[in-house]
Amino acid sequence: MFISEVNGINMELDPAEFIDAALLFLPQMYDAEELNTLKTLVKDDWSVVDIGAHIGFYSLTLANLVSQGSVLAIEAAPSNALRFQKNVELNPKLKNIKLLINGVSDKIETLSMGISTTGNTSGNSFLSGSSTRIDVTCKPLMELINEAGLDRIDFMKMDIEGFEFRVLNHFFQYASLLFYPKWILIEDNPTLVQEGSIHSLLQRHGYKVARDFGLNKLYSLA
Repeated sequence: MFISEVNGINMELDPAEFIDAALLFLPQMYDAEELNTLKTLVKDDWSVVDIGAHIGFYSLTLANLVSQGSVLAIEAAPSNALRFQKNVELNPKLKNIKLLINGVSDKIETLSMGISTTGNTSGNSFLSGSSTRIDVTCKPLMELINEAGLDRIDFMKMDIEGFEFRVLNHFFQYASLLFYPKWILIEDNPTLVQEGSIHSLLQRHGYKVARDFGLNKLYSLA
C-alpha cells in the first residue's frame, strides 16, 4: 500500500488493484473528462449521492467540491468500505461524507455478491459469475436516502456493475419527484450483464444526455 495525493485528496492505494494503480501512476488521466466537467458543474451547497462508492475516490473528490453540502456514499462490499473509511480518515478536513455499507436493490433482501479476485474490486457485482461470493444486505435506494435524512439529491453518481436498471426502475416508481436527481453520472457498460436499457429508462423519466464520456454518461433532468 502507498499513500499518495490524487487531485488534492490523500488516498491509500494498492498498486496490485486496477483502479488504485490508475490513480497512483496516471492520476491526471483517470476519468479526466468527467472530473473536469464536475468541477464546473457541481455547486458548493449540493446534496450528492455516490452509489457504488468503492474506496472513495469520487466521494472524496465531490466532498471537496460541496464544502457547504454533503455526500452520501453507498458501498456494498465490506472490504471496499473499510478502505473507503481509511481514505476518509486521511482527509480529516472533509467532514461532510456519510458512508452506508449496504447493497442497493428493488426490495429489502440478502443477495449473493460475486467478489472480483483478479485485481479489480470495483468489479464486484451481484450479477457476476464469480465463484468467490459473500452475502450482502440490500435495501431500495429511497429507503437508504430516507435513512440518511436527505431532503433532495442534486447530483448522483452510480456505478454498480449492471445493477443500475433494477435499482433506478424501482426508484422512479416510488420516489417523489422532489428526489429525482438534477444530474446523474452513470456507467452504462455494454459488456456487462444488464437487466434493461438504462438509457431508455432515464429518457422515459425526463432525462437527456448532457455529456457522453464513453462508458460513463452524464444525464440532466430536462
